[in-house]
Amino acid sequence: TAEEIKKAYRKLAQVYHPDKNPGDKEMEAKFKELNNAYEILGDDSKRRHYNTYGNAPYVNQNRNHKPFTNVMDDFFGNFFNQRRASYGEEHINAFVNITLEQAYKGEEVEVKFERNVTCQSCHGLGGEMTKCSSCNGAGFNTIVGGNHTIRTSCHDCQGVGKKITNQCSDCKGSGVSETKQDSLKFMINPGVENGMRFAHAGLGNVSTEDENVRGNLYITVNIQEHEMFKRMPNGNLFLEMPVSYSQLVLGDEVELPNLSGKKIKFKIPKGTQDGSNFRLAQMGMPIFNNSSVIYKWGDQLVRVKLEVPKNLDEEHEKIIEKIAKIEKKNLT
Repeated sequence: TAEEIKKAYRKLAQVYHPDKNPGDKEMEAKFKELNNAYEILGDDSKRRHYNTYGNAPYVNQNRNHKPFTNVMDDFFGNFFNQRRASYGEEHINAFVNITLEQAYKGEEVEVKFERNVTCQSCHGLGGEMTKCSSCNGAGFNTIVGGNHTIRTSCHDCQGVGKKITNQCSDCKGSGVSETKQDSLKFMINPGVENGMRFAHAGLGNVSTEDENVRGNLYITVNIQEHEMFKRMPNGNLFLEMPVSYSQLVLGDEVELPNLSGKKIKFKIPKGTQDGSNFRLAQMGMPIFNNSSVIYKWGDQLVRVKLEVPKNLDEEHEKIIEKIAKIEKKNLT
């Protein structure tokens, strides 16, 4: 199901995320493959196509002038190895780190990323191009059988219809002369979840095949761990609150932190046991629907934890000794 694919994507994103593997180019490449695989498998039309036709190429109706490589090729990384067949390098994957407070309130953030600069010597072609002899310039081969006709991407030219015969010396055939830093400000929705990916159509690199075509900019959100709160499913927030022995025995009224910035008054009942759990309704994370409108709130879950003092002054120690004697007497 779409939800299972989404969960699997988030789980793997935690493993391969560049922030978890700083400087590891192999893991970064794996993360790019993961994002592009999710893009395909998360698209209902592409998924229906694969369920019906298997490895037969999927043709995007908005780009039907050029064939794509088949779905399984894209899944296993050819978005990057066969640039001209799959438009892989036209897409830009960027990452933005935010705090849990920013995820709670929603905030405009700035994301920085690298953009390719098209080689001016070959205009992004990678060199001199000639018509592919294997497919006669069509970019695909046709297989006719029974009542079905299937087009498969040409393996010699990777679906372009042309091949480089004289590689550009300036860009070594890549079509890219250099990369430059760029940035974009965009609004984070309140309640955004870790690993969520936002697409900005047409903000990617210029196609080396068609200067009128641009890829997309995909921004993945990474929410940093919080020192007090742990995010739970369904918008719930978990907080472990240290308390003293006297507070558990006698009860107390305390102030709890909340991501809203406001203090919450909370009453510890008399005789509360260590490890007891409490639920504060609708004091957790906001949850928004597909229209980015908040429609409900999670809860704040509180667990009280007895904090045993390590260093006691003389007066405190004598009081504890008296309590210990009383407790021993009551037990016997």
